[in-house]
Amino acid sequence: MLELVILAIYVTCLAGMIPIARGVARNPNPRPLRDKKVAEAKEDNRPVWERENGKREMDKWLKGFLAKLKRTSTRTKKCRLISSVERMKFENDANAISWQYVRFGEDEGEIFYNNKISIGKIKLTDYQKVLLKSDNSLKDRFLSRSEIKQETGKWIFQDNLEKRKISEGGEALVILTKFGDLEAVVLAGTPGFSCQRQFGADSGRYIHNLFYFLFCDWKTSWTLLYKPIDNNERTKIDKIVENCNASSIHEIKKNDYSIFSEITSIIKIPASSSIFCLDDPNLTKSVNVSSLKQNATKFLNQDLQNVTKNVFDQKSSNLCVPISVATLLRFAIKNDLHLEDILGEYSAENILANLTLIIYPRSMAGLNLNPNENEKEFQTNEIELLLERVCKKTYLMESGWQILRELSFRKYRPKRSTCKFENVLLNENFHFTRPLTVTGAFLLPDLVTVFFHQMVLDRIDNPTDCFNAGYVIHNTSFDEGGPVLKVPKTRAYYVNEFMMQNNQTGPTEYKYYGQNGEFMWLVNERFQNMQPNTWYLLPQAYSLTLVPEPGYDSDSSDSDSSDLSDWSEP
Repeated sequence: MLELVILAIYVTCLAGMIPIARGVARNPNPRPLRDKKVAEAKEDNRPVWERENGKREMDKWLKGFLAKLKRTSTRTKKCRLISSVERMKFENDANAISWQYVRFGEDEGEIFYNNKISIGKIKLTDYQKVLLKSDNSLKDRFLSRSEIKQETGKWIFQDNLEKRKISEGGEALVILTKFGDLEAVVLAGTPGFSCQRQFGADSGRYIHNLFYFLFCDWKTSWTLLYKPIDNNERTKIDKIVENCNASSIHEIKKNDYSIFSEITSIIKIPASSSIFCLDDPNLTKSVNVSSLKQNATKFLNQDLQNVTKNVFDQKSSNLCVPISVATLLRFAIKNDLHLEDILGEYSAENILANLTLIIYPRSMAGLNLNPNENEKEFQTNEIELLLERVCKKTYLMESGWQILRELSFRKYRPKRSTCKFENVLLNENFHFTRPLTVTGAFLLPDLVTVFFHQMVLDRIDNPTDCFNAGYVIHNTSFDEGGPVLKVPKTRAYYVNEFMMQNNQTGPTEYKYYGQNGEFMWLVNERFQNMQPNTWYLLPQAYSLTLVPEPGYDSDSSDSDSSDLSDWSEP
């Protein structure tokens, strides 16, 4: 039922807005008509679809459309009850971030901090009362946010509706449809680019991201919002945007919507452009929000010295890449910027949520951690995409690190700083200085399939003993070795076939000698020199550093224009 309510809302919004842009698009000189359009809007401020088709016709269309769209659900009553709290309006917005437990009574409930200290009372909705009436066991007990289980239900299409599907991911569905003479994009489910107020003190402002999907085609919207770019790419995009008379798109984040009366055509990056890759199947698939909570199980107090001792079990969530980056960011915030995280806003869990829901909301399924067979040297893998997004701006958003830095109220934030990442080559003579994100290769018992996984190098034990030195690794795939792995530094390193062939030193011997004293033995499953159920590291690894900006010893002097409000007080 929730999905249908949201569906109806977005039908109204998008159907009402898109035709406005199209109507103006035919006008070669739209600015002089702005006052006239405002006057016309005052005379009849009904949505476009209602003015052109009539409310009765729209209601008829909507009724028929909803009848063709159904969804199965695996959510329990308990999951629905807890989820309903997340959708409530809180008197104090900060409570949307802080609450971790809820307890329901007859007519009211109570929310609590993580330590089960009361935050305050909440008035029960009719929906919550119905759920509680159907299951009395949910009353008068602590229910945790982490008890919300992943939704694995499916959309059921009728009357060839599936052919009009643009994208499907998580619990969201995007389709193209018509009512009357109007064509509109319809969103069903909870959109990943909606208000994310519960994930940080000022993250609610990203709700304006929805508008970009009105003025850009689908893939262009994702590219402009989430792909890190350099100055050369920015210049190319500027020209495309200018040709659409849409330069004011940058003003949307300042609540200036003049683009509605100025844009002359939908913004679209040509398919031949190198700015984004059209064959990426996960380009526009967002992460399933509920899986974050289901997969947030942890093994506590592990044998780790530099990174957090509480290790996530990612299960089957494909979250190893953002978990590893979140772990490095947590270390850098603490050690490079010396932040004492009083409010707990910069926990690994909160960083992970923001990475996957706001900064880079794309599916991590199928990320290529396998070495590219066409590479002639130790190649980079796709974790670099996320590292670039953290350290660089996109066309429409600030850098991921800047977004994370503003999670807390101003006086509790990390110092103003820039984010940098660096390529590092693991080998038998490698000298450890700080935690790294590393890629592991694990040969399954069939002796054919290699499982790749992103992890974090915590330290090297016995670093001066060349025979007994060993990597100590933070591992989120518990089924393959547990939360902490220990890999001998002298164990062979996994590379592609090209590297194997060009570094063969004997009939069955493969060694690499680098120009700067690097040395390692090499393995690859096709050369039959890997042992099953054994972890091998890829040589390519990455470090991440936060460098304080000169003149900013604390955030109290931060006059950053991206701060839309003074968050010096909760």
